[in-house]
Amino acid sequence: MSKLILVQALLSITLSGYYEPFGALIAALFPANVRSIGLSLAYNVAVMVFGGFGPLLVTWLIESTGSPLAPTYYVMSGLTLSIVAVACIPGKRHADLDARRKPA
Repeated sequence: MSKLILVQALLSITLSGYYEPFGALIAALFPANVRSIGLSLAYNVAVMVFGGFGPLLVTWLIESTGSPLAPTYYVMSGLTLSIVAVACIPGKRHADLDARRKPA
């Protein structure tokens, strides 16, 4: 039982590095006037496509290849797609926020 608690604690600490900046990053991708609809559409379409068809695709991969490790290729392709998507996010690190706040 203590090994399970240790694994859960380590996993939670590791995942906090992902979930902590995730909300801020996703919110920063959309302008304030369309942020709610943009967030909801992007998230829900991604969950529908990749999560909804996941079991079907994984079953098909195992059937067609005969390898029980075939689902790892699905996960690795999703990871690769995520890395490319994050690399394409425009950087706003040094944006002049004061210039945006000034009324026109």
